[in-house]
Amino acid sequence: MKKSHRPSLALSRCATQRIRLSPAARRLRLSFEPLEDRRLLAIDLPPLIDLNTTHSRVGSSPTDLTEVGGFVYFTAATSSTGSELWKTDGTVAGTVIVKPINATSGNTSGSNSVTIGNTVFFVTDDGVNGSELWKTDGTLNGTSLVKAIAPPGDFSATPGNLTALGNKLLFTAGDGVNGRELWVSDGTDAGTFLLSNITPGTGSTFDSNASRDSLATAGGFAYFFTKPATSYEDLWRSDGTVAGTTLVKDFTPSSFRTRLTGVGNRVFFTDSTPSTGPEIWTSDGTDAGTTLVKDINPGIYGAEPTQLANVNGTLIFDVQLAEIWRSDGTEAGTIMVADMQLGLTEANPREFTVADSLVFFTANSGDNRELWALPLALFLPHKNYLPLVSS
Repeated sequence: MKKSHRPSLALSRCATQRIRLSPAARRLRLSFEPLEDRRLLAIDLPPLIDLNTTHSRVGSSPTDLTEVGGFVYFTAATSSTGSELWKTDGTVAGTVIVKPINATSGNTSGSNSVTIGNTVFFVTDDGVNGSELWKTDGTLNGTSLVKAIAPPGDFSATPGNLTALGNKLLFTAGDGVNGRELWVSDGTDAGTFLLSNITPGTGSTFDSNASRDSLATAGGFAYFFTKPATSYEDLWRSDGTVAGTTLVKDFTPSSFRTRLTGVGNRVFFTDSTPSTGPEIWTSDGTDAGTTLVKDINPGIYGAEPTQLANVNGTLIFDVQLAEIWRSDGTEAGTIMVADMQLGLTEANPREFTVADSLVFFTANSGDNRELWALPLALFLPHKNYLPLVSS
């Protein structure tokens, strides 16, 4: 007998007990199939290498992993070297310190690394210049300070939000004269400079503790919001040039604004207004093209999207900690994919990640947070599957 091939939703067993398909979706031959009960094999998997051998109960805490040229670069700390930049080719012999940058204090702490071509940019303190921008090609001689942005002394530039934009690096930093502003670098001293002093004087456009997600790339531009001022919060974009760093739209400060997420040639974010509450917005880089996508939940409470992700060119986001939606940037193309409301539990789906033909994410199920999956086909704009509804 020939088997019918139906798109299925791979979900944990508890979900199938509480979520049903709408009649229209059933007519599309869309069905749920619970995952089989499985147990992982118990194995004693040793680490690739124990870098911190002096203290048996203290690890090396590797962070900021990035790959280039067949090597993975990371920061790790040992009792003998302190925190330094390492690289590995996946073998014990091939796991080495790239360069002992801070030999005095042994505390390099190369963080916030970004790869452009065959160069890894990172932030570190060499014990002389303070926290500054560095680069490496993986060799001792090819690891160097890019530029001393702030004069040596009590003040550090502390670059952050490192973002690749083509062959340029965009980041935020303070030079001791201006506040924390947007900078650009091509990897040379001369090619590293302030793009725009948006907030004049010592005032800062960016918060010092802002994460790298403060800059989002889309269509050859990096988008960002300025730090809230007295009455306005502005959306800007930059192509990495002084002339191409421009204001997109004035916004009133919002206490419910998510970080920008780039999808294709547009950026998406959550913004709250007194009439709509928190809803999904988008921008094509123009004032007129920066608009509310859809008033999903009319009224002052809004849809409250908090988790935005780019999944294969489609925006995925949550609504009121329960539903999963997709959007192509239009009102008609913004629809619910699944309702994850499990009784009184707030599912709070997040960490959407694509692998093969599935979209994986985590969500609450009762007292536990579990791994879930949905078919990637459900999120593709050309698929007209109707939304799933809870029982």
